[in-house]
Amino acid sequence: IRSGVSLQHYKMTNIDTVSTAIGILGNITAVLLFMSPLPTFYEICKKKSTGSFSGVPYLCSLANCLIWVFYGLPIITHNLILVITINGFGVFMESLYLLVYVPFAQGKNKMKMLVIILIILVAYGIIIVLTLTVLPIDKRALFVGTIAAVLNTAMYAAPLAAMRNVIQTKSVDSMPFLLSLCTFVNSCLWAIYGILKKDPFIIIPNALGIIFGIMQLALYAHYHKYQRRATTGDGTNGMVNASDKRREATQHV
Repeated sequence: IRSGVSLQHYKMTNIDTVSTAIGILGNITAVLLFMSPLPTFYEICKKKSTGSFSGVPYLCSLANCLIWVFYGLPIITHNLILVITINGFGVFMESLYLLVYVPFAQGKNKMKMLVIILIILVAYGIIIVLTLTVLPIDKRALFVGTIAAVLNTAMYAAPLAAMRNVIQTKSVDSMPFLLSLCTFVNSCLWAIYGILKKDPFIIIPNALGIIFGIMQLALYAHYHKYQRRATTGDGTNGMVNASDKRREATQHV
């Protein structure tokens, strides 16, 4: 019996060690993703205007990170400290971006951003109150985890619009390779982490993230080659023709 217990304990210890290592790698790739908008906000500060940049992705990311921080707390789940740390960093970064974005937003856009921020905070407060005061302890993870998984899936599905644009314009300019690759790797790491932790709310959205990531990388590979052939196949005339085709496709969006 002792040997059986020792073997089980050894296996559990190994799984915890591997999941921690995978989670740390996931944290590193997620940090890179959270920091990827820094050049955009440098431009906003430099021009003192948000220009054509949309603030909606940062609002969505803030809401997503807030709910995952809550999900990772011991009052909801157990032993998910790495989920708390990376999403806590995400809350900090997205809040920082919004603190830069909102003052430089113009007119109705600024009011729209402020209203959505208020809605997010109020909704977050309601979720916390309902979870801690209405739901029994054994139902909390299901409730908060479902919301977190839905939001996370929506975040991973957001690039579908960019993918549609790539297909229509036959240009990969709107879908940077490194961002797509980091998103794919990040999804893989967190899906593995979720499997090791036996947490379906982490597994499901990140499994979908892997699928979306593969689709993005496949599109990039195909249309990047297409774009190179178009720009190099016929010299200068080829470059002009490719540009014209992208412009015509864009007009149909």
